Amino acid sequence: MDKERRTNRQEPPTSSQQNEREQAELEFEKRYLEEYIPREDMPAPPGEKGNPEERFIEAYLEEYQEREFRPPQRPERTPEDAFQSSYLEETNIPETEIPQRPEHTPEEEFDRRYLSQYHEGASFGPEARERQQKHVSYDFRGGLNTDTALDHITPTELRQADNVVLTERGCISKRKGIYEYYSLPTGNRVTQMIPWPLDNNKFFFVTVYGGIPKLCLQRGDNHKELQNINRGYVGSFFSQNKMYFIDGQEFYEYDDQTESVSVVTSHIPNVPGATNVWVHYSGASHTTTPGIYKCIVVYENEAGALSAPKEFEVEVEPDGEGPRFYYNLANNTGEEMKAHCYRSMADGDICYKVTTQTFTESIVFVESISIADQLLSEREEYQPPPIYTLDIIRRCKYAVRHPKSYRVFYAGDEQDPSALYYSEPNAPDYMLETARIYPPTGDGAVKGLKVFMDAILVFYSHSIWAWKGIDPELDASWEKLPTSEGTVSDRTIQLSADSLTMLGHGGIYAMNPNIIGQAFKFEAGESLIKNIAKDKVTAELRRITNPENTLSIWDGKNQRYMLAYCDDKTGRNNKILVFDWALGAFTRFTKIETDAFMYLPNGHVFISSGNKIGLMKEGERDWGKYYRFRIRTGRFSLNAPFHNKKIDRIYVALQNPQEIGYEMYVYLIVDDTLAEQKTIRLDPGPSSFIARINTHSIGARAEVIIDDGEEVPSGIPEDFKGLATISGGGGVTVIDGEATAFDSAITLSGGGGVEIVDGEAGVGTIDVEISGGGSVAVYDEANIPEPKEATATASISGGGGVEIVDGVVLNVTATASISGGGGVEIVDGVGVLGLAEVGVSGGGGVAVEGIKVTWGYGINPPKPQL
Repeated sequence: MDKERRTNRQEPPTSSQQNEREQAELEFEKRYLEEYIPREDMPAPPGEKGNPEERFIEAYLEEYQEREFRPPQRPERTPEDAFQSSYLEETNIPETEIPQRPEHTPEEEFDRRYLSQYHEGASFGPEARERQQKHVSYDFRGGLNTDTALDHITPTELRQADNVVLTERGCISKRKGIYEYYSLPTGNRVTQMIPWPLDNNKFFFVTVYGGIPKLCLQRGDNHKELQNINRGYVGSFFSQNKMYFIDGQEFYEYDDQTESVSVVTSHIPNVPGATNVWVHYSGASHTTTPGIYKCIVVYENEAGALSAPKEFEVEVEPDGEGPRFYYNLANNTGEEMKAHCYRSMADGDICYKVTTQTFTESIVFVESISIADQLLSEREEYQPPPIYTLDIIRRCKYAVRHPKSYRVFYAGDEQDPSALYYSEPNAPDYMLETARIYPPTGDGAVKGLKVFMDAILVFYSHSIWAWKGIDPELDASWEKLPTSEGTVSDRTIQLSADSLTMLGHGGIYAMNPNIIGQAFKFEAGESLIKNIAKDKVTAELRRITNPENTLSIWDGKNQRYMLAYCDDKTGRNNKILVFDWALGAFTRFTKIETDAFMYLPNGHVFISSGNKIGLMKEGERDWGKYYRFRIRTGRFSLNAPFHNKKIDRIYVALQNPQEIGYEMYVYLIVDDTLAEQKTIRLDPGPSSFIARINTHSIGARAEVIIDDGEEVPSGIPEDFKGLATISGGGGVTVIDGEATAFDSAITLSGGGGVEIVDGEAGVGTIDVEISGGGSVAVYDEANIPEPKEATATASISGGGGVEIVDGVVLNVTATASISGGGGVEIVDGVGVLGLAEVGVSGGGGVAVEGIKVTWGYGINPPKPQL
């Protein structure tokens, strides 16, 4: 071997290599002597002479000269091995008797054996420890994604995000609940809410509601009916401290000073009575040229409005002597009127002013001496007065005020659906019959109007047109925007952050101001109109069943666009899609039937549902009813999606800032099968809680669901399951779910329904009715007032019967109702005596276990001041 090494030796090292070798030798000798050469005070091994250091150096250098150069290496024996060797030598303990550290823990050893015997090929276990992976999701700013395949959803996205909001740091929190701000009489449905900000930073709003639509004023708890109208959605605008409404039949004006509504009357005064012009021959010596004369009379009222012209033709005969023109000017209004009289020359077409008469009663004006043609031609020439119309405005559906030109634009005329109308400046009720424009192409009916920057945008189904400028005869322009998108509902068009957002046929579109030619920051690659739902929630939008009923709002305080829609074919909007503008992410609010939206500049978001107006502010109930939230992740493949893995544990970080205890439910789904379910109970407090869930699940893909379950969290009133109503009083007192007394006479009717014998009730099997005097009352167990006298008659009915056993209401097996007058009010789960008819909705009966109120969760929370 030494000969082979010498044969294959490389060329002699250079000077630099020589220095490097010498340095390496010195370093090796130094470390070797320090660590392994015995100290000088130790005796030398038997048979050896001289200093140990000198013997080592001599032996080492002699050996080194015989091999090729390479840096000296550290001995393979570690300090631990050296210690163990010296320990064995000193103690004389056999190495086989020293306890060894086990290669695997008992748990790891079990996994290794189990997997090797029963799951051969599984890519995990102690022998594949390096291939194990951990998936951590702590940033959910990607939001809801219903478009991407489940295996391709990114870790920041969710396949389900119901009733949650996203934070800037990527966390998820439950959305705010809706509590009842105001309740209208039963049977009325609020279909529109219109805010009106005042100069003193106060706000009130106008609502449209009812089977027969009514226009109402709402100031806090003060509700005032203003006017019956034609339809449940009106076009409206503000001008000079007045609010204007159009309902398809009439044009209304509301004055806040008088708090009254008046009908906007026509500015074209009716001709006040019979009017005509004729010639009478007086036999005077003056002459008038024979021929046909054209005469015109125009009336003017005190407001300066001109009537439509009344035109007449009068013939002067050739042989007539001294003809005079007589003008019969009528006035039966009792007010001062003016009449402007015009006449042409013989057989002429141009008319000139003859006279202007002011009068309060009907008169006859006579040209005492007919004006000669030459003198007449020097007078004021007749110009047709502008003809203003309110008939078109009354028929329109949309109205917006253009702040640049001070005009009001109208559209949605059923008789001319594609036209855009405009008023005179600062005169919303003055509109010429000719003040209209059309798109040059057949774009269909107008779907909505909106002011965007300095332009009026007119939305059609698949196009958008822009009107810009001040005077249509001087600088106004009318052009089509470069997009094939339109809108499906005018109530989805909202001014958003640096854009205008709407629901179109293919998604939710945000328009950049550059689309109308405004100088605005524009980055390369940015679109003039962008579909913000693309690759996110397009699949969810395709589920909309009544797109014409969709509506939206822009929440400026939270910078989010909220779209209410229906996906269950009922026609009622039952979900809200929420787009967070800062994060560019969606979430979804469920179980909210939304008939109208309203946002106030103070940050309040109002939602109407049926006859209730709610404020989205706090809590976890909507109008007293508990709602559920849920998030669901995408599928985690944990490295290769084709190999099985063993999932050991799940960690969940939670926080409960509320004042009551809370329960959360975590579900592990492995290969589309429920593998693990865990209930986590959270005590109230601001500190975070980390829950560890152990599991032994095996599969290729996994996903996690977190929600608050079907059960009711601790401290929250029980959920309602269907539809029931309690209102008014008479007959039954119920305390903590027990029917304890019937405090006055009761009459029972119904085929076999509820049988009451000696105060004990049997089981109801069919529809029943109970009526009589006495109050229906539900009390909190800590505050039980005395039963009141009967104020009205009450009735109880339910398909399948009301089940009452020994005075205890157990359940109702079908839809039930209890109604009457002046008895019950239930606020936040606490029953107190009501002074008027109040409705409480719940399901399948009043509560899960009958009429049961024991929670005491707040009484009559104060309403915010607007």
